[in-house]
Amino acid sequence: MQIKPQSEKFNADLYLSAAEELGLKSEVLNERVGFCRIYTDNNELYIKNTSLSCNDMVAMSFAMDKNLSLDILGKAGIPVPKQELFTADEEAEPGDPINRTPILEYAKSHFPLVVKPLKGAGGKGVFIAVNSLDEVNLALNEIERLKYQDVLIENYVKGKDYRILVANGKVVDILERIQAFVIGNGKKTVSELIKEKNKIREAMRVNPVKVDDKLHNHLSKQSRSVSNIPAEGEKVVLRPNCNFSEGGETHRIDIQIIKQDDIDMFLKVAKVSRLGLCAIDYITPDITKSYKEVQTIINEINGSPSMDIHYYADTKEDLQVIKDILISILKVS
Repeated sequence: MQIKPQSEKFNADLYLSAAEELGLKSEVLNERVGFCRIYTDNNELYIKNTSLSCNDMVAMSFAMDKNLSLDILGKAGIPVPKQELFTADEEAEPGDPINRTPILEYAKSHFPLVVKPLKGAGGKGVFIAVNSLDEVNLALNEIERLKYQDVLIENYVKGKDYRILVANGKVVDILERIQAFVIGNGKKTVSELIKEKNKIREAMRVNPVKVDDKLHNHLSKQSRSVSNIPAEGEKVVLRPNCNFSEGGETHRIDIQIIKQDDIDMFLKVAKVSRLGLCAIDYITPDITKSYKEVQTIINEINGSPSMDIHYYADTKEDLQVIKDILISILKVS
């Protein structure tokens, strides 16, 4: 379905379209930032692009601090990765060089790693499955470019990446997050295939596949480059991480196949985080098995999740999950 532009922010337009389908009242208060109000006679919800008024400032601050949030979740018995935080000197300014010596020294004996900024969203500055000091330096270069100062190192846990969405104490969606890729046709280069894919993503009003050092490094690990011509039907994975905001895709998982242990754990994460709408990034080798049976981790939580990954799951266009969020938060019968 075609989402009617009502603001300059696609995420806000998704909420507004879902509200219209539910027969809810709404008003756009500021088009530039996607600030709107959706309401019933008894309840109201304010939305600013991806941020919802059901999540207060303290809960949002908690979610944004990747070290604090996982520390508290870990103390509550939630499986989380081991972390090491490297903070900048108090007098350091954004854009100043990061003190790399202690980070590189720590990394030497802890591969494979995840290297990421303490704060941030959308996979920016996040490097996974890091196995060499050269890759650590590549990650630090990107974190410096983004003008972040504090660096978080985590142990890397292998598995598939899932997004769990909890709204007002209910799991409303589970998605497998898939790395950005192209499919070869035996004629066009990887670069040309990316450009074709990005034209489609532009029409979808979502971020393009990013072509940067992270992409080039990932292709290099596969003995590839953007100038290669993949064979007919050959899949080329472009990036190590699977963020939709960097070109990834999503596949919807039937919630009914999830063990109750895991559902209870997801609800506990949202409760500890105090988030009315809570997105949970979950790593597991087998989504059908309980976290008590296999090694799994919650690697991040998000208090202002984008809805495009749910709307475009399985390359479809479906507002049902967004309608479920509104029904749950506004208590629509």
